[in-house]
Amino acid sequence: MRGKMNPKQCLDDPDLKIKELEDRIKALENAERINETLFEISNAVNTTRNLDDLYLSIHQSLNRLIRVPNLYISLYHPEKELLHFPYFADEVDSSRSDWKDRPFNEDSLTGEVIIRKGPLMLDEKELEHRQKKKRIVGGTPKIWIGVPLVTDEKVIGVIAIQSYKDPRAYTRKDMELLISVSHQIALAIERKRVNEALKENMDRYRTLSENSNDVIIRFDPSLNHLYVNPAVQILGQTQEEMTGKKFQDLGFPDALTQKWENAVRTVFKTQKVNRVELKFPQSTWIDWLLCPEFDSRGNVVSVISFARDITEKKQMELHNRCYDKINK
Repeated sequence: MRGKMNPKQCLDDPDLKIKELEDRIKALENAERINETLFEISNAVNTTRNLDDLYLSIHQSLNRLIRVPNLYISLYHPEKELLHFPYFADEVDSSRSDWKDRPFNEDSLTGEVIIRKGPLMLDEKELEHRQKKKRIVGGTPKIWIGVPLVTDEKVIGVIAIQSYKDPRAYTRKDMELLISVSHQIALAIERKRVNEALKENMDRYRTLSENSNDVIIRFDPSLNHLYVNPAVQILGQTQEEMTGKKFQDLGFPDALTQKWENAVRTVFKTQKVNRVELKFPQSTWIDWLLCPEFDSRGNVVSVISFARDITEKKQMELHNRCYDKINK
């Protein structure tokens, strides 16, 4: 029996040198495949249309690393004590209709992973034991691996793979591989969820804005108009004429332009709400409310203004002043 070999013996043994080289090549190939998968998952946030497409893309990417015909993603909602299963690919239970939402149960396999905040790998014997205790929903697999999806040290869900046919379908190495990509999966899901929420909010905001009687304009730090709603016609302009331009490009009097732009710059500088009343050439009075918009670091990235026609109010004020003078 060959004992432990020292470095000199390794160098002198051609078989060991070949084996060492093969192991290095295999390790490099595995690392490259993992990096490719990480890139695919990260890029899928931008290339997929919605969360459903993202989940499918994640499954397809993982399938190139490990054969995973049975995979599910569960998202945890602690405030509702709910487990949501937005993606579920399964050879046995694919026809189940009750997989979308389930009350959180810490005794379930998914619940156990969330509670322990760590990966869990169960073999056939362990799974049979849990089945007898009714801790498994649906068919009992031969082997099961669950890995928590964690962002900012918070478990947002679980990704799990399983096999119903082969108790040796997966190894500890497969679990480690799943762990290595789980953080990127969690980040991708969170980013996509935020993007979809922002899009939904923007669509809702745009609907309200497009039908508002108030003028709404968003400015960047260079005072360009990022967005202008149709109500801007009360200023004698159109959306197309104002979008992408500065106030000074639109032919308004210099004094009016300067007063307006100073009001916007003040918001960028002070990071506080500002208000200004302006009289336009056609004798239209506008009351402008200017509000800062912040990024995640607390920097003002844009200013949004809401303008209302107060011409009638100004005319009434003038009328009342004239009336008071006459009756003095």
